[in-house]
Amino acid sequence: MEKVGLFTPIKINNLVLKNRIMMSPAFSNSAAQGGFVTDWTLKHYEKRAAFGVGLVMVEHTSVSGYYIHGGNRLQVSTDQHVPGLARLARAIKDAGAAAGLQIAHSIHEKGLKPEDLPRRVVLEMIQEFIQGARRAYEAGFDVVELHFAHTYTMADMLSRRTNKRLDEYGGDVYGRMRAHREIVTGIRELMGDKVPLLARICADEFVIGGNTLKQSGIIARELERLGVDCIDVTVGVRFDDGGLKGYSDLRGKPTAEYQDGPNVYLAEEIKSQVGVPVITVGKLGNPEFAARVIEEGRADMVAMARPLLADGKWVKKVQAGRPDLVRTCVCCNNCLYKRRDPEDPIRCMERDCARCLACLRNCPYHLPFINDQGKLEFGNEWCEECGMCAGLCPAHVVRFQANPQYDWVAREVATAVKKLRPEQKRVVIIACASGPFRCDDGFLADGLAHKAALIRVPCPGRVETSQLIRVLELGVDGVLLAGCRQDENPECKYRHHHPWAPLRAKRAGDLLAEAGLDHKIIAYTSLTGLQALDLPGLTRSFLGGLEAKKGEGEADDLRSKETVKAHI
Repeated sequence: MEKVGLFTPIKINNLVLKNRIMMSPAFSNSAAQGGFVTDWTLKHYEKRAAFGVGLVMVEHTSVSGYYIHGGNRLQVSTDQHVPGLARLARAIKDAGAAAGLQIAHSIHEKGLKPEDLPRRVVLEMIQEFIQGARRAYEAGFDVVELHFAHTYTMADMLSRRTNKRLDEYGGDVYGRMRAHREIVTGIRELMGDKVPLLARICADEFVIGGNTLKQSGIIARELERLGVDCIDVTVGVRFDDGGLKGYSDLRGKPTAEYQDGPNVYLAEEIKSQVGVPVITVGKLGNPEFAARVIEEGRADMVAMARPLLADGKWVKKVQAGRPDLVRTCVCCNNCLYKRRDPEDPIRCMERDCARCLACLRNCPYHLPFINDQGKLEFGNEWCEECGMCAGLCPAHVVRFQANPQYDWVAREVATAVKKLRPEQKRVVIIACASGPFRCDDGFLADGLAHKAALIRVPCPGRVETSQLIRVLELGVDGVLLAGCRQDENPECKYRHHHPWAPLRAKRAGDLLAEAGLDHKIIAYTSLTGLQALDLPGLTRSFLGGLEAKKGEGEADDLRSKETVKAHI
């Protein structure tokens, strides 16, 4: 009998996958308004498909345009979504992988529980799943996965902890999964038996009073009986007990302190109870361990997301017999929690880390540390998001949701600089947009008259070192980071961030000096004791410093721009 391994083909219904590695569905935050596919979405999934994954399972895609999870979520709620999804399915398949679409429904954002849903809404939801599956297959996806797990509606319906309904959609485990049975039956009646259908379930919710293997075994067997072709076994990510980063959430996204594959034993138990293929997920980025899971028959496929973000070529390197070349995922979960802005798509925040330890040395809360493996790790629990580490990071891998975006600041600067006369020294002053130092239109006009462009931000203390450097790339001769009169604005929610502003300005100045750009200036000024609207005085003082610096090196700005980039 041929030995089964990671790269042994596997058949699910009538679909043959070239290997047993699935890109696990992971929220990319890349959809356009209305849930439509974007170019970034296409590139994100196409890249993983091209690097050898057998099955790319596209992230949770909402069957509803109203009951939808937060963020930039894909939708399959209307026929208008089909063309974009068809482009996505085609891109994945042309790159060499099978294409799957996970479909889901979420009442979490609405703050609802199963018993809050009228029977009419439950019946509508069932039809939304059926029609969502139809659209997915019409778009060309090889596989549809029903998301019956984590913190979504169908998991709420299954859970003995959260489903307190008193009608036929509640009660014992068979009553709680009545809607799921009707969804699977409806899809089979509409699409036939030959389309591959997967279901993702929680083998253990890891919350008090939640489902365990006792219930999930029944659920898996019933789904197989109804015609589900493969069971994708996950765990936890239930927010009704510990919330985000609680124990249930971490079991679904195991971090560095967990052993490899801490949840494989649960998939192994489900596999012993069903005859269809079973997928396991959760910290499977160690190639040797992942291979053993398949070779020992503990699961039929392995699913991973974070390891493929850390190294998109994971599959190719392992298949070539060079697992030593794999860039290891450190399971820090910063790709999930440390996005700089709610609009940012997902990416590995560690893959370009310079290991310079600037964040460790400068963190005012002493959160970064060196773990037992000698690697840099963040303790996130008490982080105040002061942005100090983000401002100092030369590789731009430390990012926070609350800080301003690079593009936003650059766009504001570019607009303001265009209004200045090109023959003059051009200065940008970054100042506060609120409180006693609120910069009004009169202040802006005054600044233009004195050779300065004014940029108003929520707090100058949150402008990062790299942002100050990037302002210079727009043809600016100098940047003045205006200070804050904190004593006059005790209610400002950003006031505890401002002490880092002078340190970031100094760091930016040091980088300019290292790059040989002494003719450009980045400086900080405290406004304590000054008139808040004394822009002419500030500008004259700053321009005087610029005049003293002008001359040598001014002609090579294009080359200097690249030099600065090399330093930050």
